[in-house]
Amino acid sequence: MNPNDIIFYTNPGFVPSIGLPNGNFQVLPPTTGDFAGLNGEMGTVKNLTRAPGDAPPYSLAPSDTAVAIMDFMVLPTPPAMTFELTVVASGPTQDPTAVLCTPANWDLVGTDCYADPGSPFVLQNRRGPTGSIDTYFSLTMSGVAWFTATPAQKSNWTATLGGSVVGKTIGDELKQLALPNGHVDTSIQGSVMVTAVPEPGTVSLFVIGFALLVTSRFRGRNAA
Repeated sequence: MNPNDIIFYTNPGFVPSIGLPNGNFQVLPPTTGDFAGLNGEMGTVKNLTRAPGDAPPYSLAPSDTAVAIMDFMVLPTPPAMTFELTVVASGPTQDPTAVLCTPANWDLVGTDCYADPGSPFVLQNRRGPTGSIDTYFSLTMSGVAWFTATPAQKSNWTATLGGSVVGKTIGDELKQLALPNGHVDTSIQGSVMVTAVPEPGTVSLFVIGFALLVTSRFRGRNAA
């Protein structure tokens, strides 16, 4: 397997942050709790890698491994908030029913697979409204968060992110990534749930939007 990177886009400019430590994300509705009123706010998000040779500039975050990536996401608008990333779940951990993506299954409707056991993505083939087979992908991660003004008051957060590529199967995507300089440009959105500690009943939610560049190094020869 060839180790890989997750590279986000920057805003303004909307260009891949290749070779840089950070990209950007945006807060989207709905938002609740401490995030109410932050719709449209821009924050920074760190690019990730599971290849030690790519860290730095990217942050090393192999799946199913305890990490401590400070300022993984930062919302700078007061009250400023920072998110530490501690775990990126592998595909098999996220979805125990998923199987390994292979040429035998990666073009079939209903396939639920991961590119390799350490990949942080679960991939699915679904039939689109126009009859095409589309690739859907999901990613989960978690950590701790706090307002920068009160760093001792930490809360737990979990993120469930996902997106799709219309008109291409999982096999199409994996073969594209296997090409020299192959890449996939797509967007990814999802929800971030923040639970206060030690009050599990106090939960805030916001939806985030990323622009994501998946490079050929990102999942290697059999990856996404």
